[in-house]
Amino acid sequence: MSFYTSLLILGTVTLLLGCGHPLSARSVIEPSGPVPSKAAFSEQVLYPLAKQTAHDIIEHKKATSRLDDMRNPDDQAILGAIGGAVPMLGVLFGATDEHDRATLERNLAWLDSRRLPLKKELIGLWESRIESTGTGYAVCVDGKKRVYHSSKNRWVRLDDLPHDCPRVEFQSLKADAPKD
Repeated sequence: MSFYTSLLILGTVTLLLGCGHPLSARSVIEPSGPVPSKAAFSEQVLYPLAKQTAHDIIEHKKATSRLDDMRNPDDQAILGAIGGAVPMLGVLFGATDEHDRATLERNLAWLDSRRLPLKKELIGLWESRIESTGTGYAVCVDGKKRVYHSSKNRWVRLDDLPHDCPRVEFQSLKADAPKD
């Protein structure tokens, strides 16, 4: 067995056993005083999570828009051949490309403008779903019920509950979408 394999196995065993890790299972389960308020939970957990989730959703939608806008390379070769044979068609296709680029840029700008409304929508949705667990809170996020435990002035995420939560379509991504 090589040195690196031994090191990998030792690191994995250490991680699994929790040796040297500041949060042992015991410190997570033991109550650490009164549970902070839902407002504190929202501020410390849900607000940063909503900011990151909104960013991820917007970036995914922007990438999808860019991908949808890309043309098949074979189509470009055919259009180029037609455009080379008939100069006027080439000019028309060039104008269409400019229109497509402008439409894409408008769509990307619109998506960027939806970050804050989406973040607010996520926070409102999640705050309406907060449930007390006795030692913390559980909340539905991304179709799963996440459980957070209050431990020594911080929140620790425990294993998700097997309960599936309903997914929603975000209203902030539907309204005022730019048209072609």
